[in-house]
Amino acid sequence: MIDIDLLVQVLRKRGHTVESVFGVPENAGTYSLIVDGDLMAMSEARYLLEQDTGPHPVVSQSAAAHH
Repeated sequence: MIDIDLLVQVLRKRGHTVESVFGVPENAGTYSLIVDGDLMAMSEARYLLEQDTGPHPVVSQSAAAHH
């Protein structure tokens, strides 16, 4: 099980703006987040963290750029 609060905390610590977190229907995944102004699935937010190289502010990137 994912600790969504921890995911949001780490995103913010690395300089991302997390505006909203909300649950979505079971067939669509567990959570969606608005990070740096982009709506993304939880898996996309995790990918964004994997691409970060350290705890410094990151320029906003479109979630589409990660596909």
